[in-house]
Parts: sequence; structure tokens; C-alpha cells
Amino acid sequence: YKNAAQMYSTFQAVVTVEEPEESKRREQINNILEDMEFEAWIYSPDTPVNYPVMQYQDNQYYLNHLPDGTINGSGSIFIDYKNKFDFTDDNSILYGHHMNNGSMFAELKKYKTTAYYESHPFFYLYTKERIYKIELFSGYIIDATTSLPIKFGDGERDMFIKQVKEQSLFQSKVTIS
Repeated sequence: YKNAAQMYSTFQAVVTVEEPEESKRREQINNILEDMEFEAWIYSPDTPVNYPVMQYQDNQYYLNHLPDGTINGSGSIFIDYKNKFDFTDDNSILYGHHMNNGSMFAELKKYKTTAYYESHPFFYLYTKERIYKIELFSGYIIDATTSLPIKFGDGERDMFIKQVKEQSLFQSKVTIS
């Protein structure tokens, strides 16, 4: 935990995200993404979620490697290897550990309540080309081995959205367009 926390603290000290949509911040994030070879940066205001997003040729490598390649059980936040790293697929899947020290994606368990969701209804995702404001519309728990679709065929998207909204542990008023 200590080694991973030190590395992530170093990255987080360079990436300040107080004004996530400000153009100066956009330039700063873009320079960091280029310099550090991150695919993206994910940030959730007022939570510990503030990490680089990695990608590799499989979904195993970043389970136990930090962004600099150091072997470490904390691993990294990473996008599914089948996804396009520009987040243009129908469904982009991010993975990260639920750490006992509250880091990485441990905070996501708090989305079991609508009250927490209402206080934290979105994330920011910075890529080299864009800043995405991700409005959360569903949160539920699945087994780590569950396969999720990356592309949708005819009618599959609406069916998927309906399923995940029904499974959601919080109630969202977000309309999917």
C-alpha cells in the first residue's frame, strides 16, 4: 500500500483538478497524459478517485502493476484491453481494486445509497482529446468474472440500459440519450 500510495500521491500532486472544466486545466492534464503515457485520468470531486487510467494488451498486467511498470498488488485503474483507448466504444469498462485503505475504487461501495449518489453524481474523465463529464445513472455489484458488452447490436443498447437501471442500488433521474 505504502509504495502505491507514494506513487499515486506524486501523480496527484502534479494533477490539480479543482476546476476540472477550465481550459488551463485541460492543457495541464493533456501534457501529463502525453508525458506519462497514461490513456486517461479519472477524477471524482470530493472522493479519493483521482487516478491515471492505463491500458495493456490484456486485462491481467495492471491488476498488479503500477503505471510505471513496478510490480505492486495495488495495481492500477485500467480500461479493458478490448476497448478503444479514446473511449468511443458503446461501453467503456474501467477496472480497479477495492483497496482496504480506501484508495482506488473502494469509494464506489458507497454508491449503494441514493444519498451518496446525490452528493457525488458524476465523474470527470480526461483523455488526450476531450474532457468527459460522466453522469452516473446506475450502480450495482457484479462478479469480477462477469462479461460486459463493449459493442451493442440492434436493440441491445436499450435492453442493457434497462437491465442496469433495474439493478441499480441508487435511484438516478439521468436520462440516457
